[in-house]
This record gives sequence, C-alpha cells and structure tokens, in this order.
Amino acid sequence: MTKASHNTFSYAEPLQWWLRPFAFVARCQGKTLTEQVEAGIRVFDLRIRQDKNGEWVIAHNAFIYMRGLDTIERKLCWLDGKAREGGCIVRVRVLHEVRNSRQARQSSSVAFNSLCDWMCHTYRHIMFFGGQRTMDWRSDYVFPTAGDIDYIERHASVRWPKWLHWWPWLYARLHNEEIEEEYREKPDVVFIDFV
Repeated sequence: MTKASHNTFSYAEPLQWWLRPFAFVARCQGKTLTEQVEAGIRVFDLRIRQDKNGEWVIAHNAFIYMRGLDTIERKLCWLDGKAREGGCIVRVRVLHEVRNSRQARQSSSVAFNSLCDWMCHTYRHIMFFGGQRTMDWRSDYVFPTAGDIDYIERHASVRWPKWLHWWPWLYARLHNEEIEEEYREKPDVVFIDFV
C-alpha cells in the first residue's frame, strides 16, 4: 500500500477568521507537509482555485488555507527537491477546487490549464495526476505525466454517510488501522485522512 494524504494542506489554520471555529469539519491532516514526508507519504492532494481577486489559493470547500502562487511554488519546489534528492517517486494529485457556479466563474478552467502546464514543465521530478474540478468531477486538465495511476479513496467524505462527513478525524481514528491492515500487501495508492 502506498499511503496518500487526502487534502494534504488542510493541516493549516484557515485564513478566514470566521471559519476557524469550524476548522474541524474540513481538517483532514494533522501533520505539516514536512512531517507527512518524514512519515513516508509520497502521494499528495493539492486543491487549488482562484479567489474573487484572481489570486491562486490552496483550499478545501469554503476553507482557504494558503494564498498566492508563490506559496504553491514553494511547496512544489520543496517536493520536487525531495524527489530529486531521495530518488523516490513523488506524486501530486491536483484538483480544481470549485464547488459551485460562483467559484467556477471566479476560477476559470483556462487559468487552471495554464497553471497545470506550468507545473508539469517546472517540476519535472513530480508525477502530477488528477485535473478534475471538484464541483462535478469532470476533467479540466489531462496531465501528460499521469500514466495509469489507480487510487482508492478511504476517508470520511467518501466512506461515511453525509451527516458524518464533518468528522474526518473520528473516521481516521476509527478506521485507519483497519485500512492499513486491509491494503498492507496490495500495490494500491490509498488516500486517507490523518496519515
């Protein structure tokens, strides 16, 4: 099993102060990116969109965790360096985090495609895949480096009833050991919460 970090950057505090009391509903990771890499994680989940000002943000639903293309650049540059130094494969699933028509109007598919092209050409040691928009899971971009990456989603938002999606830490606490046991000897990439 290759463990993958679902909503990798949700360990950060939301930038919107009014959403901080509700951060537990969207926080899917408790370790920083550095700690995730140190724990052996090599598959990450980068969810990006443009805000109302056209600035790129790392987000999950309404929660914005990091702001600016320079932040995305620093994170990817660091991961690219880890892949180059360690001789390991680093994969990054890039999703266009648009959940409704307002967000889709703000964050165009054309801009997303340009950003994905730039990522592929700049960070050559990272294998990118994904390219879907989260609103309807249609493909916005096809990564030329993706190949055949099959993955399994084993986290609260796809495994529990909708009313329990708000508790990813509880799902992880109750199920991560059994997930690891189930997939230990299998070659699957498995996205989980709280790696």
